[in-house]
Amino acid sequence: YYENQSLKMAFDIAPADPTVDLNMQLIKLAYGLLSGKYSVPAVQKQEGIRPKMFNAVIEASYPKFSTMPQQDALEFFLHFIDQVERINAGCPEADPARSFKFEELEEFQKLKVQRETEGKEISSDEIVRPRVPLSACLDGFFHPDEVQGFYSTALKARTTAIKYLFIYSTTF
Repeated sequence: YYENQSLKMAFDIAPADPTVDLNMQLIKLAYGLLSGKYSVPAVQKQEGIRPKMFNAVIEASYPKFSTMPQQDALEFFLHFIDQVERINAGCPEADPARSFKFEELEEFQKLKVQRETEGKEISSDEIVRPRVPLSACLDGFFHPDEVQGFYSTALKARTTAIKYLFIYSTTF
Protein backbone atom coordinates (compact mmCIF):
# COMPACT_ATOMS: atom_id res chain seq x y z
CA TYR A 1 0.00 0.00 0.00
CA TYR A 2 2.90 2.34 0.57
CA GLU A 3 5.45 1.24 -2.02
CA ASN A 4 3.08 0.46 -4.89
CA GLN A 5 0.85 3.54 -4.80
CA SER A 6 1.53 7.18 -4.12
CA LEU A 7 -0.93 9.07 -1.98
CA LYS A 8 -1.74 11.45 -4.85
CA MET A 9 -2.38 8.57 -7.26
CA ALA A 10 -4.61 6.92 -4.66
CA PHE A 11 -6.72 10.07 -4.31
CA ASP A 12 -6.94 10.36 -8.11
CA ILE A 13 -8.38 6.86 -8.50
CA ALA A 14 -10.41 6.84 -5.28
CA PRO A 15 -14.21 6.63 -5.49
CA ALA A 16 -16.39 9.70 -5.00
CA ASP A 17 -16.35 9.17 -1.23
CA PRO A 18 -12.85 7.97 -0.23
CA THR A 19 -13.86 7.89 3.44
CA VAL A 20 -15.73 4.61 2.87
CA ASP A 21 -13.09 2.98 0.65
CA LEU A 22 -10.93 0.40 2.43
CA ASN A 23 -8.17 0.61 -0.16
CA MET A 24 -7.91 4.38 0.28
CA GLN A 25 -7.88 4.10 4.05
CA LEU A 26 -5.13 1.47 3.94
CA ILE A 27 -3.02 3.66 1.67
CA LYS A 28 -3.49 6.65 4.00
CA LEU A 29 -2.63 4.51 7.04
CA ALA A 30 0.50 3.11 5.35
CA TYR A 31 1.56 6.61 4.30
CA GLY A 32 1.04 7.94 7.81
CA LEU A 33 3.03 5.12 9.39
CA LEU A 34 5.84 4.75 6.84
CA SER A 35 6.45 8.11 5.19
CA GLY A 36 8.23 9.65 8.16
CA LYS A 37 6.14 12.80 7.76
CA TYR A 38 4.38 12.13 11.05
CA SER A 39 7.46 10.99 12.96
CA VAL A 40 8.15 14.17 14.84
CA PRO A 41 9.24 14.70 18.44
CA ALA A 42 6.45 14.99 21.00
CA VAL A 43 7.42 18.59 21.74
CA GLN A 44 5.96 19.56 18.36
CA LYS A 45 2.51 18.38 19.49
CA GLN A 46 2.33 15.37 17.15
CA GLU A 47 -0.22 13.12 18.80
CA GLY A 48 0.32 10.13 16.55
CA ILE A 49 -1.81 8.62 13.84
CA ARG A 50 -5.47 8.00 14.62
CA PRO A 51 -6.98 5.58 12.10
CA LYS A 52 -10.60 6.63 12.72
CA MET A 53 -11.68 6.41 9.07
CA PHE A 54 -10.01 2.99 8.72
CA ASN A 55 -11.90 1.84 11.82
CA ALA A 56 -15.16 3.21 10.40
CA VAL A 57 -14.72 1.23 7.16
CA ILE A 58 -14.00 -1.99 9.09
CA GLU A 59 -16.93 -1.38 11.44
CA ALA A 60 -19.28 -0.78 8.51
CA SER A 61 -18.42 -4.17 7.02
CA TYR A 62 -18.66 -6.01 10.36
CA PRO A 63 -20.77 -4.26 13.01
CA LYS A 64 -19.44 -6.47 15.81
CA PHE A 65 -16.20 -4.49 15.66
CA SER A 66 -18.03 -1.23 16.38
CA THR A 67 -18.67 -2.15 20.02
CA MET A 68 -16.33 -1.14 22.80
CA PRO A 69 -15.59 -4.54 24.43
CA GLN A 70 -12.31 -6.22 23.55
CA GLN A 71 -12.51 -8.12 20.28
CA ASP A 72 -10.94 -11.37 19.18
CA ALA A 73 -7.71 -10.55 17.29
CA LEU A 74 -7.89 -13.63 15.05
CA GLU A 75 -11.50 -12.89 14.13
CA PHE A 76 -10.54 -9.31 13.23
CA PHE A 77 -7.51 -10.46 11.24
CA LEU A 78 -9.52 -13.02 9.23
CA HIS A 79 -12.22 -10.44 8.52
CA PHE A 80 -9.59 -7.90 7.50
CA ILE A 81 -7.87 -10.36 5.12
CA ASP A 82 -11.27 -11.25 3.63
CA GLN A 83 -12.01 -7.56 2.98
CA VAL A 84 -8.56 -6.98 1.43
CA GLU A 85 -9.05 -9.99 -0.86
CA ARG A 86 -12.45 -8.63 -1.96
CA ILE A 87 -11.13 -5.20 -2.90
CA ASN A 88 -8.27 -6.81 -4.85
CA ALA A 89 -10.36 -9.50 -6.57
CA GLY A 90 -9.73 -8.03 -10.03
CA CYS A 91 -6.01 -7.64 -9.45
CA PRO A 92 -4.65 -10.61 -7.46
CA GLU A 93 -1.00 -9.58 -7.90
CA ALA A 94 -1.77 -6.40 -5.92
CA ASP A 95 -3.40 -8.35 -3.09
CA PRO A 96 -1.11 -8.22 -0.04
CA ALA A 97 -3.14 -11.02 1.54
CA ARG A 98 -1.57 -13.46 -0.92
CA SER A 99 1.51 -13.57 1.28
CA PHE A 100 -0.59 -15.54 3.79
CA LYS A 101 -1.45 -18.25 1.27
CA PHE A 102 1.02 -21.07 0.78
CA GLU A 103 1.20 -23.86 -1.72
CA GLU A 104 2.26 -27.26 -0.58
CA LEU A 105 5.95 -27.39 0.25
CA GLU A 106 6.34 -30.66 -1.64
CA GLU A 107 5.19 -29.01 -4.90
CA PHE A 108 7.67 -26.22 -4.35
CA GLN A 109 10.51 -28.68 -3.78
CA LYS A 110 9.66 -30.39 -7.10
CA LEU A 111 9.64 -27.04 -8.88
CA LYS A 112 12.98 -26.16 -7.28
CA VAL A 113 14.60 -29.41 -8.44
CA GLN A 114 13.13 -28.93 -11.94
CA ARG A 115 14.49 -25.39 -12.20
CA GLU A 116 17.91 -26.44 -10.92
CA THR A 117 18.17 -29.21 -13.53
CA GLU A 118 17.23 -26.66 -16.20
CA GLY A 119 19.89 -24.29 -14.85
CA LYS A 120 17.31 -21.67 -13.93
CA GLU A 121 16.82 -19.85 -10.66
CA ILE A 122 13.59 -19.58 -8.74
CA SER A 123 12.35 -16.02 -8.42
CA SER A 124 11.68 -14.67 -4.95
CA ASP A 125 7.92 -14.49 -5.54
CA GLU A 126 7.83 -18.26 -6.23
CA ILE A 127 9.47 -19.28 -2.96
CA VAL A 128 7.19 -21.21 -0.62
CA ARG A 129 7.90 -21.33 3.08
CA PRO A 130 6.85 -24.27 5.23
CA ARG A 131 3.85 -23.85 7.48
CA VAL A 132 4.70 -23.65 11.14
CA PRO A 133 1.88 -24.45 13.55
CA LEU A 134 1.23 -21.91 16.29
CA SER A 135 1.71 -24.63 18.88
CA ALA A 136 5.28 -25.14 17.65
CA CYS A 137 5.95 -21.39 17.91
CA LEU A 138 4.58 -21.31 21.45
CA ASP A 139 6.55 -24.41 22.42
CA GLY A 140 9.71 -22.73 21.13
CA PHE A 141 8.93 -19.50 22.95
CA PHE A 142 8.16 -21.16 26.29
CA HIS A 143 10.91 -23.78 26.05
CA PRO A 144 13.35 -23.57 28.99
CA ASP A 145 16.63 -21.83 28.12
CA GLU A 146 19.99 -22.69 29.62
CA VAL A 147 21.92 -19.62 30.80
CA GLN A 148 25.67 -20.23 30.99
CA GLY A 149 27.75 -18.15 33.39
CA PHE A 150 24.79 -17.05 35.51
CA TYR A 151 25.94 -15.46 38.78
CA SER A 152 24.03 -16.96 41.69
CA THR A 153 23.89 -14.83 44.81
CA ALA A 154 22.93 -17.93 46.79
CA LEU A 155 26.05 -19.81 45.64
CA LYS A 156 28.18 -16.67 45.31
CA ALA A 157 29.56 -18.14 42.13
CA ARG A 158 28.90 -18.48 38.42
CA THR A 159 26.82 -21.48 37.43
CA THR A 160 24.40 -22.72 34.81
CA ALA A 161 20.78 -21.68 35.28
CA ILE A 162 17.56 -22.63 33.56
CA LYS A 163 15.23 -19.79 32.55
CA TYR A 164 11.50 -20.53 32.25
CA LEU A 165 8.76 -18.34 30.79
CA PHE A 166 5.20 -18.51 32.10
CA ILE A 167 1.94 -16.74 31.51
CA TYR A 168 0.67 -15.43 34.79
CA SER A 169 -2.79 -14.08 35.39
CA THR A 170 -4.55 -12.74 38.42
CA THR A 171 -8.24 -12.27 38.91
CA PHE A 172 -9.46 -9.35 40.90
